[in-house]
Amino acid sequence: MAQRRLQISATARRLARNYAVSAAQQNDEIEPPTDQREATRRRDVSKLLRKLTRSNADRLNQTEIQNLVDLCGEHMGLLNYIFSKLENYIHSRNCHVRYLSFLVVLHLFGLFDKFRSKVFAKLTTFIDMTTGLNVKHPLPPPLKFARLLKVKCLESLRDWNGIYANRYPKVAVAMDYLSNAKGVDFSDIGWENIAERQARVETEQKLKRATEKRVVRATERLDEIMPGLSQLLVSITNCLSLIQPSLDSIFPAMDSVPTMEVGESDNAADNHSILINNSTDTDKYLTEADYSNHITSTDTIKHLTATTTDTDTANLIAPTYT
Repeated sequence: MAQRRLQISATARRLARNYAVSAAQQNDEIEPPTDQREATRRRDVSKLLRKLTRSNADRLNQTEIQNLVDLCGEHMGLLNYIFSKLENYIHSRNCHVRYLSFLVVLHLFGLFDKFRSKVFAKLTTFIDMTTGLNVKHPLPPPLKFARLLKVKCLESLRDWNGIYANRYPKVAVAMDYLSNAKGVDFSDIGWENIAERQARVETEQKLKRATEKRVVRATERLDEIMPGLSQLLVSITNCLSLIQPSLDSIFPAMDSVPTMEVGESDNAADNHSILINNSTDTDKYLTEADYSNHITSTDTIKHLTATTTDTDTANLIAPTYT
């Protein structure tokens, strides 16, 4: 079933392609190749145009565009075929392809009068597909090349009006329409016209007013809840002070410690040494009383310590409980 659908879609595409080619031939836009050499030249032109319009750069490759010009100069019959291909590329869904295609159109426009006449014959189509001023034909992404394409087209129209206005009145009519109906200022060409600039400014002002209203509402709400927040913080602080007292409540401040004079500090040191000696004598007395069965004198302890190991000494002086 799926294979059958693929066959039907392929047949439909082939019929549509044949219909488009036959319609173009009826309008004398594409003449069928007269011989094998003509078909070969068209294949070469198609490859060149694909390389030129599918490049990742923002300008044309000079070598490839020169090769295309040389082919057109040797075989003027290729201009109809090239114009038809470029017209198809102008309808591409990628604005980068449209921009490079329009650069090729501009290059050939200034070199061949026949090509120039074809461009003026389809001027409305080129304006719609390269400026995006027609709401039915907005420019596709990427935005960078959409802006470049729009500016390039408007600048070209202004230049063409100064050079070819007498020969091609359609250019003057197109400029008058864009100036009055679309608000295009050809004296100050930018990627946005007057109407678009006004719409952008109005949108920015609306966003600014909405942001200011949000800020005012947030400030008022904060002012309303601030007293409650203050009371909550006080309650939390009191609870923490009960759970974990501060160091000041545990240790007195250093300023409350009494100070001593120089003489008093010496007497305190002497008193401290006396207390240490007394405690030592007491500990010694207690020790001799407790261990009288094992140690009779300090000399005996020193002798035993010098002549025995740590384990033996520990066993010797260990207290016995009965």
